[in-house]
Amino acid sequence: MPSHEVHRHCAILLGIRGSIAEFVNNLIDFKCEKHDVGLEHIISKNRRDSPFGLPPWYVCADISATRGVEALVRCLQDYGKLDDEYLKAAALHLLLDCFDRMIGYFGTWISFEKEKLCSACYERIEKAVKEPLYPLYINICVERLEPSEYAIKILNHVYSFINFHRNALNKCIDLIKHEKVLKRVPEVNYGTFTDMLSDLCEKLNIKCLFYVDNSLKSLSVLAATKKVVSELRRGRGVTLISADGSIRVEARTLKEFTDKLMQLLEQHGLLD
Repeated sequence: MPSHEVHRHCAILLGIRGSIAEFVNNLIDFKCEKHDVGLEHIISKNRRDSPFGLPPWYVCADISATRGVEALVRCLQDYGKLDDEYLKAAALHLLLDCFDRMIGYFGTWISFEKEKLCSACYERIEKAVKEPLYPLYINICVERLEPSEYAIKILNHVYSFINFHRNALNKCIDLIKHEKVLKRVPEVNYGTFTDMLSDLCEKLNIKCLFYVDNSLKSLSVLAATKKVVSELRRGRGVTLISADGSIRVEARTLKEFTDKLMQLLEQHGLLD
């Protein structure tokens, strides 16, 4: 996640008081139900009774699910901080966290595609706010289907940042990218390779399972690309082979692996 210095600097750029940003940053990172609460749903085990006021005829299982954004709203409510500037600070925190995750997942190149990055993060946060947990989680206690008014306000602030404060957000994206470079996140990371290989699998109409080097067990495309990147960053050559043998890539560096995947995409008409 971005450092608290980046969170605070970006909050000030967007007209949020530094003290409020720091309070919300600490709340989200350390004092709510979960570290970095907000972007993911929270699954709780061993709860027989629903805390969400479900109809009495609903039978609860041993686990329950709640939206992370609603957990964040309840956390803010517990501290009496549901006024607009705190909601705005929470919205910015979620947005910056999303930028950070996307740059870490795809690689630092995505920081140059700021329009795409902002659009993807808005969609992710909108999904976190509005996506019904049922039928995502079957046979467990789920949160009420409608998002709260405060969750909607958080989403509206995200929309406002992206559509009316793009210059400030672009500076924040560059700051996050700089931190990622210092942490040695590569220019092209496993998320990009995952997307490239998934497109190839779809084009070839094959199952997206792979072997890396002499592994005895096939891996999902995400697990395989993570292993490939890990090995290449250690200076070890790798061979990636699809389970059916139709895709084979040998490389000794990340650049070579990237170039060979690009060649495969071009060969199969998947590049514009």
